[in-house]
Formats: sequence, structure tokens, C-alpha cells
Amino acid sequence: MRTQVRSLASSPLRIALALGTVCLVLAASATPSGAATDRPDAVPGITLVEQRLIEIPDSRILSLSPDGGSIAVARPAGSEADRLCVHDTETLVERFCTDVSDLEARLWAETVVWSPDSQWLAFGEMWPLYFTDGDLWLMDASTGVLTNLADDELDGGWEGDFTLPQHPTFTPDSSAVTFARTVVQDGQSAGADIATVPILGGEAVPLDDSTRGSSHYYGLRWTPDESRLYVHIIDHQESGYGPDSGIWVYETEAGPGRQLISAADLDRGLESIVAATPRGEQLLVRWAFSLDPKPLDRFALIDGDSGAVEPLTSLRPKVRRSKPIIGATLSPDGSLLLTVSGGRGRQVAVRDLHGLQETVLLDVKPGSAPPDVSGGPATWAQNDTVFIPGGQARGTLLVLDRGDRGGT
Repeated sequence: MRTQVRSLASSPLRIALALGTVCLVLAASATPSGAATDRPDAVPGITLVEQRLIEIPDSRILSLSPDGGSIAVARPAGSEADRLCVHDTETLVERFCTDVSDLEARLWAETVVWSPDSQWLAFGEMWPLYFTDGDLWLMDASTGVLTNLADDELDGGWEGDFTLPQHPTFTPDSSAVTFARTVVQDGQSAGADIATVPILGGEAVPLDDSTRGSSHYYGLRWTPDESRLYVHIIDHQESGYGPDSGIWVYETEAGPGRQLISAADLDRGLESIVAATPRGEQLLVRWAFSLDPKPLDRFALIDGDSGAVEPLTSLRPKVRRSKPIIGATLSPDGSLLLTVSGGRGRQVAVRDLHGLQETVLLDVKPGSAPPDVSGGPATWAQNDTVFIPGGQARGTLLVLDRGDRGGT
């Protein structure tokens, strides 16, 4: 794979400021009720089979495994978790809970990711906050055993030459982890690159022709067919975001990477790449936190070839302002889009990716107790089970029947 990765180097303090995550959540129970009268026609074959409240006390529920059978949990709740645990989805019984309190820079819960085969978890450490060495970790999802995937043999501190890994993502075959890493030389940030390391061990191999400079790789995502790697880049300049800021795409069969869309084209900050369709035709992205008092498009679809932006708004014109979309994810096969709409009430709906059909799964009216759903990152598993976060220790599990559409 030949690439031309742009540079990444910002001071640790500036990176720390950029990496803050705000999660505003509401916790209470809810039951499905009548849907809005101005909704489009329902998506054929999509029905809600089961709705469950998930609660794991004194925990931060992170995500559902791709096969739907397990839930990753950081414990205790809050930003200083010292254990990473896995629970059975059906029974909520704890399978294991691994002590990670000895990590030099603590568990970076926002970076915990599942392998596509649900056999592994990978995560980084919060080195931008602690200004000390952090490593890249692999956890066996059946035993909780930890392996240091990118050990530079530095034990704490911020001196000498070493690398600081962040934002891991598994390759689609689950055999390796691709990650960004800040390069430190003589105790000073000297840029960054992107590398891939096998889960069975070995040297981390950087992408070909990668360069270093003033940019920071904020998030990486492979397409499920492994034909493309999408990278969110922040190019730090004294005047703000530089021209390299935006989304870049690296195609395994097409030579150097190219900028798909710039931050200037987006006209706002980008928070994350949420999901990609199997061949990368579409990306689902989330905007950074906005000071706009009435943000109507916190999510958007971006064409993976042209970079064209399609902001996500409600398909029901009467509720676009009262219930902006605050959460979204794609089905594993990329054909359907799940949205969480918020405001005084909450709605969870499924729509065709580019169609005008939508099925409202949950509809909690204004004045009702807020549901256990929020704008946090939802997970749509391969068995058509969907987990939507609520409060840190709570969330809602939905079991869908896709009829003749089938699963993945």
C-alpha cells in the first residue's frame, strides 16, 4: 500500500485540548408509543422485536461487540476508570474484569474498539492528559489477558525518543491493529505517522511514504472490504486549522492518499468518522461540538468518492427543529441508517440510507420521562441487535427483525 501521509505534530497540550469529549446524557425508562403523524412511509420489513433497559451499576458502558454477544464496560464510572470488563449481553453477567490501574497514563476509554470478529479489544492510554508515556494494548475478549502491542520500553516520563500511540482500529480481518502515533525525539513532539502491527506480535510497519509535520491524526477507519483507509486529520496552525485539516482517503490499490474533503469545505470542526459502508461509498461523520443554539445537522453523510456532503436532518419536516438528530449509526451492511433525535422528547428511527422511508422504533413524547437513549455512539451488531447509550451505567438494547432484508 503506497501512501503519502501528511504530517502530524502538535504540542501535547494542544492535542489534549482537541481530544476532550463531552457526553450529555439523560437516564430513565421509556416504552415505544405512537409515531409522529408526519413521518414518511415505513421501511418494509423493519420491526422492533424487543426493547430492554441495560444497567450495569458503577460502570461506563462503552459498546456492544460486533457479534452482539458481549458488552465492553469501563469501571468505575467517570473519567478515571481502572478496570476494563466484558459482560454477557443476554444475562449481563460479568465474564471478566481486568485491572488496568498500573498503566502509566491510565485507560483511554474513548479509544476502546472491538475487532470485527469480536475476539479482541484494543485501546490506548491518555498520554495527552498525563504528559507521560502511553502504549497500545490488546485484550483477549474471552480471558481479559493484556498484551502490549507497541512497547517502546519506556517506563513513564517524557524524555528520549519514543512514540505515543492513539486511535487504534482493527483491520477488517481482525489480524492487525492500525493506529496513529505521535513521534517524540529528545523529549519534544516531532510529528506523527500511521502504522499497523499484527495482533500476534511483531514490528509496527508505518504506511509507505508517510511524512511528519504539524498535523494530528484524530481518527482512523478501514472500510469493511479493506479497500480504503479513511483518516481524520487536524493540521494545527497558529491561525487555526490548516489546509490539510479534513478527511483523507488512502486506497490500497490506488497509490498516494488524497484529501477527500477539507475543514474549510465543511465550514465547521469535525469530531469523528462514525461509520463507513462496506466499500466506502459513504461515510457517516459527526460534527464537533457547536455553539449554534439550534444545530440542525450534527451528523452528515459524505460521498467516499466526491466528498459531497449530505447533512442529516429529520425526514419529518414538522419536527426538524424540535428534534435534531443527536445520534446516528449504520447497519453492518451499510443499507440502513439508525438515528436518535433529541429535544424535549426522543425518537429512534431506521431509514433507508438515501431513501424517503423511515420506521420509528421509539417515540417518547415531550413531557414524558426521558428515555435511556442519548446522542452517544450507538452500536449496530451483526445479529441486528442495537445498543444505544443512556446514562454512563445505562442504555437501551433493541432487537430488530429486518424481514427479507436479512442480516450480515
